[in-house]
Amino acid sequence: MPANINPIFSRTPQVEWITGVTVANTTKDLTAGTSYLVFTADATEGSMLQRVVIMPLGTNIATVVRAFINNGSVTTTAANNAMVGQQSIPATTNTEVAALTPYEIPLNIAIPPGYRLYVTTATVVAAGFTVTGFGGKL
Repeated sequence: MPANINPIFSRTPQVEWITGVTVANTTKDLTAGTSYLVFTADATEGSMLQRVVIMPLGTNIATVVRAFINNGSVTTTAANNAMVGQQSIPATTNTEVAALTPYEIPLNIAIPPGYRLYVTTATVVAAGFTVTGFGGKL
């Protein structure tokens, strides 16, 4: 483990994202359906994952975005996954005269080497979302 542990500071910023989150997945354990890989912890020391930002890309119906930590193994085994947050996203309408609101799932967690963060959306949405993980390598 890194020496900078009290408090934990990251050595290198780490920002990763996925665009085009549109397909529904109603599982609550990530074992089936479409999931989207957003963030992978540093393979040597792990990473600090501060937050996930969900940005609507246009007109969507209301949904829930769920975030799962995976231990680096297959997602089809429930014991490898844990839901760590979720965010209700209201219906959005694409417009050129008003900004769409970003939504956030605060995490502030240190995750071990090779662990991953996946997201799902509970309903099929038209325009989709960009989901960005903000953190740092430990």
